[in-house]
Amino acid sequence: MRLTHFNFAELCLISLLTALFCGAPPGASSLVLAGCFAAFYTLVGRALLMPAIVRPGLPTFMTPKLLFFFFYFLLFYYPYQLYLLGLTDMNRSIFLRRTYVEHANLAVIAATIGVLAFDFGVDAGLRGRALRVSGKRTPSTSLPAFCLTLQLVLIAVYFALGFRAASEGRYTGTSSGGQIAEGIYLIILLLAMVGTGEFIFRLAQRKPLPPGLLLAMGVNLLWITRILLAGDRNSFMLFGIFIVGGLFTYVWRATRLHLLAFLIGALVLYQSIEVLRMTQTMPLKDALAVSLSGNAISAGDDNSFNITTIGLRATFEVVPEKVDYGYGLYKLVGFMGVVPLLRGVVFGDSLTFDTTSKLLKSEMLEPTAGWGVGSNIVTDFYADFGLPGVIFGMMLWGWFVGCMQKTATVFPDSAKVATLYLLTLALFAEIPRYSADFPVRPLVWAFLLYQAYQALVASRFGRMPAPPGRLVAEHQRDP
Repeated sequence: MRLTHFNFAELCLISLLTALFCGAPPGASSLVLAGCFAAFYTLVGRALLMPAIVRPGLPTFMTPKLLFFFFYFLLFYYPYQLYLLGLTDMNRSIFLRRTYVEHANLAVIAATIGVLAFDFGVDAGLRGRALRVSGKRTPSTSLPAFCLTLQLVLIAVYFALGFRAASEGRYTGTSSGGQIAEGIYLIILLLAMVGTGEFIFRLAQRKPLPPGLLLAMGVNLLWITRILLAGDRNSFMLFGIFIVGGLFTYVWRATRLHLLAFLIGALVLYQSIEVLRMTQTMPLKDALAVSLSGNAISAGDDNSFNITTIGLRATFEVVPEKVDYGYGLYKLVGFMGVVPLLRGVVFGDSLTFDTTSKLLKSEMLEPTAGWGVGSNIVTDFYADFGLPGVIFGMMLWGWFVGCMQKTATVFPDSAKVATLYLLTLALFAEIPRYSADFPVRPLVWAFLLYQAYQALVASRFGRMPAPPGRLVAEHQRDP
């Protein structure tokens, strides 16, 4: 693979930071923090120089890389930026009994190595070949109806059985239905995204919107509003990034100002929902006002994002000193989630820690705590393979993101590719706050949903002959 001068400089800087990681002093060194900030801001500035063009004639800054950088910044740089400016005290947290400040240098260095590796991987993916995900050309005229029908059936089952997914009920202790409820909940969300992808694609193609598609969008918006009011801001954000990213990639031009407005709006809404669900009594409009005022209940700089920041620091307290590396166990368990119930059948209750979120919870919280601290992508790679895991794992995910963007550019008239790309956009925007396997199940299930639909349509056309002219015209469209 041919390297650009910038990519070569990234590899050199990764090597330098790896050496620094091995000999970094304890605490939070201003020189170390400033150097890591300089590297990160250079990556952001470079990404903002030129827009991406997925659909011909529509430049956009609503890219997976820039959205990833934004959430990555909030988690792994923003608290330290406030610290350098003298605006926060890293020793304080209203949520946690210990903040692990002694590991701040290690955390920032590891995060910077990770983001450099991710950027390197994205560039490699963009220079490589497009993925072969377009599949057999089949008509997509009935896909919205297919998604809507399946979605309504699953929603009816979800309510009839009294299910409540963990993302809805974890803050009120009312989750029920276990893994079955989680699977149905995810499929409903994926169906909403696939239907929305068809909606965006038809807008981009200037095609008429059939009543069935409009009805499907109405159901999608109602469902998304419901889960937002239930406190599931992460699923709401996934859908929001999907639809806004889709409109500003395939329908409208997205400038840097559009990107900034979207990010500010998303952050304000995200924090407002956090305030709302923490107080349980504050109306949404009041929560919004508190968030805008900067005097949120989470004290501005000490919010749930900062829990993740501290979680990365805690990683170097527990791995490998207290708990050995997973050597791929956490990834194996995570990837097995693609097959429903497989993890329980294979491992049962035999594992002390099957996820890095449980590992961090055991270190950071009291045994009786009824909530968790979650995980993050740097911790997840490090807990399995150490610093080499961070380097190569982030490179691999960056390469995948670059390949998906390249594929979307090569197939701008494929609704299927557009939907998978927008799903990648949304999932990798939020992945800094989750484990590395976070995007695997949604992407695989969405791909399989398309494959199931294509097989269904192919079998129908195989049994029911149609006029040759109609078949030729319809098979020229790729879902």
